[in-house]
Amino acid sequence: MVITPFANARLVRILCTALVAAAFTLVPPALGAEKEGSLTPCLAMDAAGGPIYPTNTFVPSGKELVAMFSLGPDEAFDKLSSRWIAVDVGDVAPANTKLAENELELKGRRSGLLRYSQTGPLPVGKYKLEVTAGGKEWKTAELTVVEPPPEAVERDKAAPLFELGDGKAIGYTMTVTPGAGVKLNIPNAKAGDDGVVRAELLQKFAAPDDNGIPVETHINGKLVSTGYLKNDSTGLTLVAQKRGDKVVKAEEPHPFFKLPLAHGMEWPYKAGQKATGVARVWGPVPIEGPEGPKPGWVVVGKEDIISEGGAPAGAVTTERHFLPGFGMVKEVRTSTIGGKLDSRQEVALNTNRAFEIVANPAMKGRLGRIVFKFPEGSKCDNTHVAVLKGGSKAKDKPIQGGYGNASYEVMPGTYAVLVAGKLVDGGQVKSAHETMPVVGVIRLNADISTAMKIFDADKKTEVYAGYGSADVGLPIGTYHVQVAGQMEEVKVEPGKITEF
Repeated sequence: MVITPFANARLVRILCTALVAAAFTLVPPALGAEKEGSLTPCLAMDAAGGPIYPTNTFVPSGKELVAMFSLGPDEAFDKLSSRWIAVDVGDVAPANTKLAENELELKGRRSGLLRYSQTGPLPVGKYKLEVTAGGKEWKTAELTVVEPPPEAVERDKAAPLFELGDGKAIGYTMTVTPGAGVKLNIPNAKAGDDGVVRAELLQKFAAPDDNGIPVETHINGKLVSTGYLKNDSTGLTLVAQKRGDKVVKAEEPHPFFKLPLAHGMEWPYKAGQKATGVARVWGPVPIEGPEGPKPGWVVVGKEDIISEGGAPAGAVTTERHFLPGFGMVKEVRTSTIGGKLDSRQEVALNTNRAFEIVANPAMKGRLGRIVFKFPEGSKCDNTHVAVLKGGSKAKDKPIQGGYGNASYEVMPGTYAVLVAGKLVDGGQVKSAHETMPVVGVIRLNADISTAMKIFDADKKTEVYAGYGSADVGLPIGTYHVQVAGQMEEVKVEPGKITEF
């Protein structure tokens, strides 16, 4: 992406005096604010007064610099003053050029956004925001404007941003935190002693049908909803949902994003029967994905919660991170009622990947290989392993199977594997590559007369039953060992033997 910088310093001064706005956005007090006040550069602010995508780095095409302020519990000021400075923007302007300044009457407000914006692209370089409070220096933030990587925008404009093929599965960890006095009701998941719900979430994609691309959402291994997506060169849109045995088309499709993406673009969407929301795009920005940070996009939707009488009762922000070619890697949904936190739900890509894929130079031709390899020193000869085609269910017949360490050559595609009684979807097989389910071992130590059972994370699905000592190979994750009617949680870690 090539951005034309300002021609000279004189033009910068003209824009600073005539066309630049330094703005304050006020919100209710930040929920869960730090003990000391803070000044956090970011892209935007969520419904509860927290920063969205904290970053000190901005792109020229954004035409703005943003920071969120939050006063500490012991701080009380009548006014905040801000001064934006171009510290070093090369030949575009002299060092430490003052861009804009403003003063804000707080009137009891304790958090908000400070924003510098202009009509043209920002020059690449270093900037600074100085904030004074009560007539004294309070906080300073350093910001940088950099060119985005060109590969972030080089793609086939006639193709969708993602590949959502039959059998693709993406695993996430879900954390839902309630506000004070709020009790959560999440399907197939229970809150811990701290009131927070933690669960595993899996999205499975199937072949397109007349309704769209089916996507099933599973929480802790159980199906909780099915939606239908439109995924093409115009964007990604939710077009229908399954209710019972019927597929109900959306009165107004909900676009998750529209193509072609561009920094700052916005679009309205319908949020429920009475309210509408507005989505905005930032990018390309670094997005943390399965292979580390890569250029991607942040889409933030903002909407009001409407009361039965039609008046605003609260607010919702939904922050989604997208990686081209992969899909969504993060979603944070923050809702407030009456200015107080109702809940904050974060869904993040599970970095404990269920499969590892490595090239094997010795392999030739079209086939790939699925390899089961249990930790060195374990004795898993009695652990059953199997390969199932596509987004398979446990009832499907395996196409390959055996016991212990084993490898099976298969055609490229998406497979599920069965290890002991645990099914894992989403194994991608490539030509001349080895796909290895990430596994560990629970080592049971008991007398031969002692009955031992292992259950999945839901404490209901049995994955192993036997007597006495045994090495049980399993995919990584959380399990529960049952002895004499009592259960204890055990974590299976990659390549490790966990003693029980």
